[in-house]
Amino acid sequence: MNKKVMSLLLSLILVVTSVFVSNIVAYAEEPSGGLKVTATSNYFPKKSTFVANSEEYVTVTYFINSSKDMLDTQWELKYDPACLEFNNAVNMNEAGDDLNLMPSVDDLVWKVITNEETGEQTGRIEANAHRLKLYKFAGKGYIPFVTATFKVIGSGETTVDLFVDILTLSRLGSNFMTDPAEEEVIVDFGVINVTPTVPSRETAVHSGLYDPHCDITAPVISGIENGKTYCDTVEFEVSDNVGVANVKAGDVELSPTNGKYTLEKGIGTVKVVATDKSDNTAEVTVTVNDGHTWNNGVCSVCDYTCVHKDDSSNHTGGTEIRGAKDATCTEEGYTGDTYCKGCGVKLSTGSSTNKLSHDLVNTPAKDATAAETGNKEYWHCKDCGKYFADEKGTNEIKPDDTVIPKLPPDIIKGKGQSITTGEKKALSFTSNAAFNDFIRVELDGKTLDETDYTAREGSTVVILKADCVGALSAGEHRIGIVSESGTAVTTFTVKEKMTADNEIQSPQTGDNSSLFLWTALLFISAFGVLGRTIYCRRKRA
Repeated sequence: MNKKVMSLLLSLILVVTSVFVSNIVAYAEEPSGGLKVTATSNYFPKKSTFVANSEEYVTVTYFINSSKDMLDTQWELKYDPACLEFNNAVNMNEAGDDLNLMPSVDDLVWKVITNEETGEQTGRIEANAHRLKLYKFAGKGYIPFVTATFKVIGSGETTVDLFVDILTLSRLGSNFMTDPAEEEVIVDFGVINVTPTVPSRETAVHSGLYDPHCDITAPVISGIENGKTYCDTVEFEVSDNVGVANVKAGDVELSPTNGKYTLEKGIGTVKVVATDKSDNTAEVTVTVNDGHTWNNGVCSVCDYTCVHKDDSSNHTGGTEIRGAKDATCTEEGYTGDTYCKGCGVKLSTGSSTNKLSHDLVNTPAKDATAAETGNKEYWHCKDCGKYFADEKGTNEIKPDDTVIPKLPPDIIKGKGQSITTGEKKALSFTSNAAFNDFIRVELDGKTLDETDYTAREGSTVVILKADCVGALSAGEHRIGIVSESGTAVTTFTVKEKMTADNEIQSPQTGDNSSLFLWTALLFISAFGVLGRTIYCRRKRA
């Protein structure tokens, strides 16, 4: 089978399946034999429902939610008398003295239009109402504008239509009559006007008898009283016949816990407003202080009594310990005083506790060196941080009392060096002071420029540069390496450079004199001996 044929078969199967499922769904929603009722209107939204064979009645209701009250209205309700029958008995108000077509209007003028000859219903109900003191609509949430219950006498589909001819909203003025400045014609002879006030609208079709109660009952707030002051966290409840929508304390919406609302201690003065699902409200204003103001166990604000004169143990709220303090190795402790948590009355006095022993750590004595300080033996408490000269912790000393200063430094390398004048030779000297303590170098009592030497670690090593050494005059020179713990001093010698005459007068071992000089000396000696011999001979002659 080629791909095109397969594709066509799959498409056909999908179409057939879709139609089959749609028919099943349609059948499930609207079983045969019942009546589908659709509510329409020129002002209210459209709504439908299916009434099964088992139901005898259907109720159509048009709801309105307005911020203003109603001044007047005129409308016509149409229905098909072949499917629906209007029955006065099931449309009466609770008192049984008038129709319940407009639950918020107690003086509605209405008429079910019938055939003058046969007396049969024509499928029309006309009504109007007008009151200068207005009909209460505002602040009640969604309320039934028009509601009608019909007996189902047919099947198939039918329509109930509400045509609003006139609808005017307004507010009361100072004379408790309509304020002309507030009047708004919402619907004028069937034409809907655009006005600042745009009421919300809903439509409902209920299978069976339905009482679209016009709720004007405010919620009930219990547990707190208007104008009362409380000195602790307070709980209250809110109940309503149609259900609570929200409860606010000021601008904060409260959530119930186990059916109770809570105002926390210290919230101050706050207005509590409870609103039900019909927008009816109830409010109370209370003050919640941050605790009681006690005077001998009695609150001077709310008169709440915590303690009775004939029973000092009759305290509420439990007890607490105040002023407790742990003992240390330097101070005594205190068990604390017992107070009533409710009223703050002191019930019993505490007692002192003994000091703790010091937790001492021994530090052995250590000799000082030129590089490091030493210390005397001492004991240090880990808890209080104090220092002691004895192991029992009775002779307190200061930390500085334990310190043995560093010893004055010495030159440990480079003593007794010598050079000749003009000899450019670097000289190294080492002090046993720590290099971190190094300050400067002095030569013959004067501070030596840093460019004339280098200094490095290894205790403290100072090297006089060759150019500096070569420029020194003959004689003994004194070098000092200055550190924080003192100055390490030694000397070195610069000898005069020797001439040829110096060498004759003071020959040195290993001196390599000129051969010519020695030859000349031999000749001089020889001539001296020869001359003396000649002289002696002549004298004898």
